[in-house]
Formats: sequence, C-alpha cells, structure tokens
Amino acid sequence: MAARRACTAPESAVLYSTPNPANHAQQVAEKSLSFIQFMAARSGPFPYSELALTQMPGVDSQGWPGLVFLSSLAFLSQPERTQMKFAPFANLLYGELMQDHETAHQWWGDSVSWSSYRDEWVDEALANYCAMLKMETESPQDFAAVLDHYRSELLRKNKEGLPTSDAGPVTLGIRLYSSKFPTGYDDIAYGRGTWLLHMLREMLHSPKAPNAAADAPS
Repeated sequence: MAARRACTAPESAVLYSTPNPANHAQQVAEKSLSFIQFMAARSGPFPYSELALTQMPGVDSQGWPGLVFLSSLAFLSQPERTQMKFAPFANLLYGELMQDHETAHQWWGDSVSWSSYRDEWVDEALANYCAMLKMETESPQDFAAVLDHYRSELLRKNKEGLPTSDAGPVTLGIRLYSSKFPTGYDDIAYGRGTWLLHMLREMLHSPKAPNAAADAPS
C-alpha cells in the first residue's frame, strides 16, 4: 500500500514546551473510542482488531492500519492550549479535528486506499469530513469555523496575487506543490476536498426531512 501523507499542521502552530502525554492519555483514548463508535454507525465496523495511539513529538500526525502517531500537541488539554496562545484554527485542529481525522483514516486510507496519486485527495477529504461531521453534532459553530478557515486559505493570495485556489485541481495530488504555491497540496486536498464533499452533501439534502434525517437523500 502506498504511503499516506500526514495530517499537516498550519505554519502558525509552534511547540513552546514539551507536553507529558501520560497526563491526558486516557482522555485521548476515550476520544478515539467515541469517534470509532460514531464512524461504525455510518461507515461500518472498525476494520481492524485494535487501535493503538502513540505520541509523536512535533506538529504533525500520521495514521497506519491499527496505529496512529498523534502529534504531542493533540495530547494537550484546552487550558494548556489556551495558555500556549493557540490560534483559533490551531486550537480546533489539535483539540478536535486532527485525532478524529487520523482515526477516520482507519476506514478511508488504510482499509480503503487510493489507486493512484490522483485519487489520494479522496481519502484525505473523506477522513477530514468524517471528523468534521462528528464535530458538527457537538459544536455546529466549530464546524462552520473550520469550513470558513479552509475557504480563507483557498482565497489567500500569493506574492504574484494569485489565490491558492489557482494551484490546480484536486486530482493533481502532490504535483500541487510548486514554487508559486508551496502549500498547494495541503490547501487543495484538505481544503478544496473538504468543500467538495460538503457541496455534494448539501446537494443531496432532503429539504423536507426533519433535522435528524437531513442527510437522507431526497
């Protein structure tokens, strides 16, 4: 199976101190269990016999079948992130999104993988949007804030005045990285990919369904 890219942190994230992952290990485990239960009801049973999570010092995370290397920043508590003055999106990324994103890769990216680099964005976008769906059930305002962040990043202009959205289509994969758009792959695969899935979901919404059944196709 081809290697899958890590969930990448924004440039504004800075590791000011080394957290002790043992302090919050139980909460981290319980968060993944909650997300596995959420996913199992929507995407089928957990595809492996167990899931191990371990701290990876630094700002990025990466998942493999049955194993997640989780950024040390995701082990921080909310008060610790506040004390370290995390930016709003970084706070959501490490507090909510990143761990569930990597856990979702057990389904989308590990159990089901891409056939070529042109399809890699599908797994990244699916994992990201699944994590966001759980976020939406718990905090709709955070769900909206993440979408707004991705939109802002896609509209952000480079030194030539070109918006990030001009980096190219999602199907270019890692070829989206370029001198003009150094973060092109991350912005397009995660940002545009997430918005593409959100668009499709909104198109399939049944306007007559009650809120609990809003995702039922019309």
